[in-house]
Amino acid sequence: MKIKKITKIRNKNTKSEPWIELLNVNVRPGSGFFELDWNDKFIHMLTQHGYQGQTDEEIVNRWFLDFETQRLGIYNLENKFQSQWYFNKDVPLNKFSDEYIPGELCNIVHRNKDIARLLKYFVDKFSSLTPNIENNISEINKELKYSGKINSYFTDFIKDNKEKKSLPICLVLPTQPIGYLYLKSAEIVDTDFLWQKELIEIENYLNRNPIPALRLANLVHNVLNVYNLKDIKKIPKFIVRDWYKKDFLTSIEQTYNYKIYQTIKNHKFWNNQNVYLFPMESFFSYELLKSNLKELSTHFNLQLDWNREIELKKEYQLGLTLDEALIQIIEVQKILEAIKNKENYNIIDLNVINEAYIYAELEKTYNFTTMPLTNTFYKNTNEIIEYLKFYPNHYKAMNPNLPTFNGIPNPFHLYKKEK
Repeated sequence: MKIKKITKIRNKNTKSEPWIELLNVNVRPGSGFFELDWNDKFIHMLTQHGYQGQTDEEIVNRWFLDFETQRLGIYNLENKFQSQWYFNKDVPLNKFSDEYIPGELCNIVHRNKDIARLLKYFVDKFSSLTPNIENNISEINKELKYSGKINSYFTDFIKDNKEKKSLPICLVLPTQPIGYLYLKSAEIVDTDFLWQKELIEIENYLNRNPIPALRLANLVHNVLNVYNLKDIKKIPKFIVRDWYKKDFLTSIEQTYNYKIYQTIKNHKFWNNQNVYLFPMESFFSYELLKSNLKELSTHFNLQLDWNREIELKKEYQLGLTLDEALIQIIEVQKILEAIKNKENYNIIDLNVINEAYIYAELEKTYNFTTMPLTNTFYKNTNEIIEYLKFYPNHYKAMNPNLPTFNGIPNPFHLYKKEK
């Protein structure tokens, strides 16, 4: 996707602050573009922060290519330029932080507000050092009366506290591939709308919602180009699944999210702090959550009250019913475990990205087998087990989707050829 058309409306130059607006999005193959408008103060701001070009359009285009990285906080981590001009909306990266003053007992630093909100709720409610929260987890999105001793921050915490030392920090990180699946799901507003909606509906949505427009418009445009989809009204579901499957077949060390979290994990800021690494996957099972909460409590002497464990477990189970993403992740784990143990398990309606993850895991496990390109998905694990068992020998070949085979580079790797 490129900035193909740009309209400059002179009366907008009277605005006193740097300003930019997304006017239009087109995702069609061969003609995809973003149309933007801005004022002169925005151009001045970009040049002051190192963006150069022969024309205003070139300067904006170079900033635009970096925009997604800025939005995700990479520049912010390194204390570089942080743009707050989110398409005519003043939304700084620290909108995901609850507080601006470090908490006395623990500071939860994260890049996923849903997981951080859950962790803060459980620690603040069940610590013996904080007043009890009378609300239950169903009201977690409301303004609850927290103690102020356990706070949560987006990764801008690094920049805001760079001169401080020995802060009690709980750094929430993914530690397993299933954790990166959760992050991948969280990146997209609705992972199924790519195949459920017609292209014209997708474009209309993107034009009404400028914040997700960057990521989603590029995603749709790339899918259409890679699969050479022309003169279609709607992208087939099996194409969307295959697109995500290719991502999951990529070595995790090469993925964008992995590199981001490695940058965070290895940041020198932590060297002078009291840091506990809390696995994001803790919320994927109660027993894992219980174990890691106990370790966290011991590390910071939070004195979680395990005499209230029945209540805590009940809150966890209630919270699951309110979080569709977590429900789906737990189902994926159960499905893969049932296949591994050759047990039958009925499959609920998974979204397409979780179907893709299952297919990727199976192709990595079962050599020479490629999962089917069909719109429908399996109804139970017995159907999958049967498919894997009776996959015809004359179809078995080195999987072109896998970058390596037995540790050796795959000469048939399709992604390499695409590049």
